[in-house]
Amino acid sequence: MSFSSGATPRRLAQPHGSYFNAVLSPNIALTRKNGGRFHTASGGMKSVAVDGTGATGGRAQEIRRLNANYAFTANDEVFDCRAGECLVSSNAESGFSPHGRGFVFSSLNGYTSTDPAITDPQEALYHSDIHFVGLCQSDYVSSNKSLHEQGLAVQASGIKTVINCSERTIHMGDKLMISAPKFVAKKQRKGIPNEKVRFVLQPVPDDYMTTTLNRRVQEALNGKNIVIADDLLESVIKHVVAAYRRQARLIVAQAVSSARPDHQVDVKLVPPSFV
Repeated sequence: MSFSSGATPRRLAQPHGSYFNAVLSPNIALTRKNGGRFHTASGGMKSVAVDGTGATGGRAQEIRRLNANYAFTANDEVFDCRAGECLVSSNAESGFSPHGRGFVFSSLNGYTSTDPAITDPQEALYHSDIHFVGLCQSDYVSSNKSLHEQGLAVQASGIKTVINCSERTIHMGDKLMISAPKFVAKKQRKGIPNEKVRFVLQPVPDDYMTTTLNRRVQEALNGKNIVIADDLLESVIKHVVAAYRRQARLIVAQAVSSARPDHQVDVKLVPPSFV
C-alpha cells in the first residue's frame, strides 16, 4: 500500500483517526528463513500451481515469479513495514507479548501454513488466526535495533489515502478485504523490494459469502449427497456460522473514493462485521 512514485502523495486530513503503538513480531526474519515457528509447517505458500491450471506463456512465468517471491527471505528489507501497508497480528505466528504491546507484521515472505495440505495463501489466510489490526502510519526498518523497543504507530480507524495494489478497479462504496496477492507488482514501489509479498486491500467479490457457504457446507458434509437430519443440520449451521465469522474478519474497510490499479484511493477503516 505504499506509494509507487517519487511524487508526494495527497493526504486527507485525519483528525478523528485512532492510533496505537505496536511492535514488529520478534525474530520474524529468522523464523521465516528457518521454516516458521512450527516443525509441521509446509514448505511455503504458492499462489497457483503452474501444472494443471492451463496457464501458459507470460501468465505461467508470472505465477512462477510470484511463487518464488513467496519463498524469498534473503533480504531483511522484505520484513520492513512501510507507511500505508496492512498490518496483521497472529498469536500462532508471533506468540504472546510479555510486555502487553501487540506484535504485528506486514510481510507474507516465507510464511508457512501449519497444515501441510494447504499451500494456497488465501486458503491458509482463512484457516489461520491472522487478524487485521490497522494500517502502518510511518515507515519501520526491521534491521534497526534501536527501533525495536520504540515500536511503530498503527492507524486503527479513520480515513487514510493508500495505493490500490489489487488487480481490480475500486469504486466508491466498495467494501474492501485483506487478501494474499495473486500477481506480481507491475510497478516499482518506492522503498519496497520487488520481492516483498504483502497483504493487499481488494474489493469483496459479489459471490464472496455464497462461495464460502458452498465450500464450507461441503466440508461439513464431507462432499456426500445426503439428506440432512436434524442433528446433522445443527452441525452444519454451526459450521456455516463459524465460516461467516472467519470470512467476515477479513472485511476491514470501505472505499470513499474510486481508483484504478496502482492509483491512490481513500479508504475508511471499519470494524470487521459478522456479514
